[in-house]
Amino acid sequence: MRILGKPRIEDAMRTHPDLRDVLRAWTAEVERAEWQSPAEIRERYPRASHIGRRSVVFRLRGNRYRLIATVQYASAPAPESATGPGIVVVKWIGTHAGYDKIDAETV
Repeated sequence: MRILGKPRIEDAMRTHPDLRDVLRAWTAEVERAEWQSPAEIRERYPRASHIGRRSVVFRLRGNRYRLIATVQYASAPAPESATGPGIVVVKWIGTHAGYDKIDAETV
């Protein structure tokens, strides 16, 4: 998957130093992934919540933090065409308390 919004990840690592290793690992794993459906995300992140049509809330560091991303899933492989890469757009990263103050569907 291709990740857009990396400056948000970098800002979160500066603001919340205890997220550095978690966000580095999450970023590396997402970049290796080729998700084609919400079920594939749930398979790896069973506590992730799907909201709206394409948004996903990832719980980080024992649910102390949350990351909201929009996912454009990878194209399904077809015999005559190449698989297109999926895209994950990081929309918001913050504390659980901060998450409770926003409308996750409109971030």
